Amino acid sequence: MISYNLRKYKNECQKINDNKLVFIPKLDSENGKGKIKIMFINERPGPKTKRTDQVSFDNNDPSAKLFKYLFDKTFGLNYRQFIFITNAIIWVPDEEKPRNYKPTKKELINEVNLKILKDQIKNIKPKVIVSLGNSALYSLKHIYKESTQLKTYSLKKNIGDLVKDTPIPIYPVYHTALLAQSTRKGIQQEKDWLKMRKKIKRLI
Repeated sequence: MISYNLRKYKNECQKINDNKLVFIPKLDSENGKGKIKIMFINERPGPKTKRTDQVSFDNNDPSAKLFKYLFDKTFGLNYRQFIFITNAIIWVPDEEKPRNYKPTKKELINEVNLKILKDQIKNIKPKVIVSLGNSALYSLKHIYKESTQLKTYSLKKNIGDLVKDTPIPIYPVYHTALLAQSTRKGIQQEKDWLKMRKKIKRLI
């Protein structure tokens, strides 16, 4: 079972947040019970994680519910033991009434935030990375700057294409948040995920 403590980065994350307190939820206790094959990278923890204290698609919010539905439809929940769910930015400001904080480009390319994501990829060693939404994709573009394919990748133009010129193949998909669903509806995302399964089948 994967044991990975993101809270070890708390002091570094607080410096980014002007030395104000940050909240870093734990990783989903149901993930990583087997050898990790897929790393899913979202954008940053949502408000519900403050109550559940974990990043999980079992959290009671629309984005998590669609994520779980798509995952179940594509891989089946039994495959959960082979995945690792994280975020491009692992922290949010620690507030009494948590809010959604969409990552800024400045945060996404912050040296510490990129280092934390790189450390996770290095230690988890997934077979495939699945980025959810433009924020995670943007971070990966700065981690793998040598990738020609990733540099020009656009969800709007290239959805369905597997990035192969990175050390670990990357399959970008749309985020499951309600806002993203206004651009890419749930039924379209379902087709994207089923296509993903075919594209990465031989890799996992």
